[in-house]
Amino acid sequence: MNAPRRMVIALGGNAIQRPGQRGTVEEQIANIRGSLDGIVAALAAGWSVVLTHGNGPQVGQMLLMVEAARGQVPELPLGICVADTEGALGYLIQQALVNRLRQERRPMAVITVITQVVVNKNDPAFARPTKPVGAFLGREEAESFSRERGWTIAEDAGRGLRRVVPSPHPLAIVEGETIRRLLDAGIVVIAAGGGGVPVIEEPDGTLRGVDAVIDKDLASAILARSIGAQRLVMLTGEPFVFLDYGKATQRPLVGLSVAEARRYLEAGQFPPGSMGPKIEAAVDFLAGGGEEVLITSIEAFTDALEGKAGTRIREEQPMLVYHAAITAAADYLERRAPHRQAHLERITALRAQGFVIGGGPAPDGQTADIFYRVSQPSDVARLIEEDPYYVGKVWTAYALRTFLQFIEPWELPPVVTDGSRRVTLVEGVAEETDMATFALIELRGAGRLAFGGFFEGGTTLALMKTPESAAALGWLAETGFWKANTLTARPLLHVL
Repeated sequence: MNAPRRMVIALGGNAIQRPGQRGTVEEQIANIRGSLDGIVAALAAGWSVVLTHGNGPQVGQMLLMVEAARGQVPELPLGICVADTEGALGYLIQQALVNRLRQERRPMAVITVITQVVVNKNDPAFARPTKPVGAFLGREEAESFSRERGWTIAEDAGRGLRRVVPSPHPLAIVEGETIRRLLDAGIVVIAAGGGGVPVIEEPDGTLRGVDAVIDKDLASAILARSIGAQRLVMLTGEPFVFLDYGKATQRPLVGLSVAEARRYLEAGQFPPGSMGPKIEAAVDFLAGGGEEVLITSIEAFTDALEGKAGTRIREEQPMLVYHAAITAAADYLERRAPHRQAHLERITALRAQGFVIGGGPAPDGQTADIFYRVSQPSDVARLIEEDPYYVGKVWTAYALRTFLQFIEPWELPPVVTDGSRRVTLVEGVAEETDMATFALIELRGAGRLAFGGFFEGGTTLALMKTPESAAALGWLAETGFWKANTLTARPLLHVL
């Protein structure tokens, strides 16, 4: 029996405290309860799960308490505050998840591990503290703390003076083997909260805590590597990673290769204070043998597990298949004449390169359906918009859909431009996607299907190798795996 595959899920800040909230225990419990759907779905799918989480606001609140009680009780160092909040938040998450699993009659053991994370005592971050912690300070107070306690004080984004502490790079998880054994025993583990408690290893092997904080996502990547996880999930405030975030040109990324992620990171697309650490963590995890990184929002996590949302990063980005529904100009016949030869040469070359699977126009020429194989929606847009038909305004608009599953053609037929090869496009909703997939494969084997697949929700688009709509509809309907009242058919000239 194969061991369950392992997934590390890094909960973003919104999972515990949302913007504008005071951060009361009641608010945090409610937020955690509302963040469990995707986690429960991952467990139901058979994943062995480790949860990590942030603790920035909670550490800040605890430091405020330390300052308020100064002179009345012994002060607590930053490392103790990190450990304290890691345990407290772990307790809240642990209890909420246990209760949810019991409600669904799938009880599982859940445990929180206070996690020590080894850092290098010579890490350059110790000489250049940059991470703001604690309360805002007045100038006199800041100067006093700097003089008397050796604190480094800096301006925090124009909002005032705060203490800044080092944020060294994580190197190893002290409790990594313990976490592995807990997972082997079927236990859900909560670990490395807030990036874990930073420690340095002395020459004699003893550990010593240091006043620093570790980025939660970078620590999650090291943890995922140490336990041999196949997937690292980082939940943030957006359903996708975006290029040109916050600009008019903002666009989502469905998938990235490691090379693309590095290139965009170097180009400044992912700033250090937001998406940058997540992309660095993704690259680090995949370089250590991980299979896939998924970045999405808490709200979209369940859909992302089914391939309906989220940005996936892999060592080599797999190609995806897109359906382009293209609209032509009303006077397309007049417009296409000077561009037709160049269009045919270009799209034939794209098919030879593997970027176009097939397609063609409707008999009246007012629409076209073309199937592309690329890694990003932006690549499809570029291929369409650089086509001589689009440049020459023969094509005037297009809409894209991404196949979640696609049945590839067995052969590439010769290009036919005289309209003699007519086929039928059938669209409808599958009752059972798994069985419908087998049905399409059988139809392909019987010479009835050229290619086709499934979009979100089981919607099917299949190119059937017959000009007879009734026959094409019947081939799908008679399997019993499609909702008969949703099936529609339209003719297509199968150019390529």
